Amino acid sequence: MNVNVEMTKKKIVVVGAGGMGSNHSRAIATGANTELSAVVDFDTDKAKSLAKRFESKAFSSLDEALASNNVDGVVVATTT
Repeated sequence: MNVNVEMTKKKIVVVGAGGMGSNHSRAIATGANTELSAVVDFDTDKAKSLAKRFESKAFSSLDEALASNNVDGVVVATTT
């Protein structure tokens, strides 16, 4: 039996545009079932740079990112 089920990509926001945020963003952007919805960092230049690399949006606050996107999940990638 052939069942044609269309998988919708999960839209994920990454908080943190540093080293770990970059790694998570790459994994999400290249994932078969995920889409990098936005990158959030208080350093807007870093957020814009990372978002541009993966054709995403940049925000300086999580509230802004959540308000402007239909988001399925958030990855917090910040310094421990």
